Amino acid sequence: DDFLASLHGAFAGDAATHFGEILLLESWRGLARIALDLAAVDEIDLFGLTALWRVAEATQDLGGVLEVQGVPESVNRRLTTFGITERVL
Repeated sequence: DDFLASLHGAFAGDAATHFGEILLLESWRGLARIALDLAAVDEIDLFGLTALWRVAEATQDLGGVLEVQGVPESVNRRLTTFGITERVL
């Protein structure tokens, strides 16, 4: 099974934390792939980065993959600095 979502605006604060928890629950259900379209994300903070890290780690541990698509350059720089790009497709 796959989980697909498109995110818009800021992936930050409590909203990012809560969405990350939803993704963790989905990964624990045995999803093979979680795909996130980040093309419309204009900001990501530490909460958003942490949420993606936790989801990537949990998904990988369960034999799945977290895939991010359409990442804007400014967001990609944050993902790279945080080390997430090494954990996602």
